[in-house]
Amino acid sequence: MATPGILQRSLRDPTLTTEAKFWPGGIPSFIKSPTENFTLEAYDFPPLAKGWYRFVRENWVSSDDETDDSKGQQRRSLIEFPRYQGDRFSQEELSSYGCCYHPKVAPWELCLTADAPRLSTNWALWLKIQLLFYDYNRMNGYVAEDTYTITPKENDSITLDNIKRYQGLETANFDIVAFNNVGEAVYDSLHPPPIIVDDYALNTGLVLLVLSYVNGVPYEGYRMRALNFFSLSELILGLGKRLEVLLEPYGGAGQDPVDERIYFDNEAFDMKKPLLEILLTESEDLGAEDEEVEETLNEIAPGYLEAEAEGDGLAEGFDIFSSEFELD
Repeated sequence: MATPGILQRSLRDPTLTTEAKFWPGGIPSFIKSPTENFTLEAYDFPPLAKGWYRFVRENWVSSDDETDDSKGQQRRSLIEFPRYQGDRFSQEELSSYGCCYHPKVAPWELCLTADAPRLSTNWALWLKIQLLFYDYNRMNGYVAEDTYTITPKENDSITLDNIKRYQGLETANFDIVAFNNVGEAVYDSLHPPPIIVDDYALNTGLVLLVLSYVNGVPYEGYRMRALNFFSLSELILGLGKRLEVLLEPYGGAGQDPVDERIYFDNEAFDMKKPLLEILLTESEDLGAEDEEVEETLNEIAPGYLEAEAEGDGLAEGFDIFSSEFELD
């Protein structure tokens, strides 16, 4: 049986202020990325930015009353810190020094880029997308470990070309961005990319994976069904397969007519249909019995199916974060 509350433990409800989301005054012009497009093996990335990891570890100041905003301010101040001049450490020092703030080898993360105010239609679709990422076959929990939102600046939108800037640089997120030995911003291209949930994904069930070079420049994107991630996740996290290799046979349903870098692997489906109907009729991986799936849904999201039925397929009044099973 599923564990009540496991979905709530997996999701977080970020409430960053505008100051924490965006670099005050804009990202400094001195921050550059390598001009060359290249990827790295996993073991090659830490040495690329090891001087930066040491610099952060030596200069980070912890406090008992720190907040998301204050930590964001400190991360930005470290990037601007005049003492950091790239590789100022000897190779002997670096070889014996552990890495800190290196992007972890993590499960999937859901990244919402669509506008989804609480209790709106988009919010109801966002909840449904999240519930599609539960492993209903083997009851192994939530395929995506974490969720967060990226809000674009006024008069801007999230695209393939700026996703890394919003994801890493705007928030000075050291899980995403680091700096090499000449002070250029670099991104771990083998760190699992965020599963982007945009307006298109909310309405079609086809979420977006974006593959980028170390300099943050995207080179391919894949539209895939949210409910078919179980097998892909097992191959990557369980067997250590590389995402790029696994995605090679994908994209059989064609290319995006607007952006040829994006391939479609599956046909879209109507996200406004009831969740249980979607799971039972659209999933390629689902092996559980109908009754088992419904029972699991009632355990991980108590009251959701009833709220969805009242809303004709959309649980607009349902808030998973205030569920009676929510755990601290």
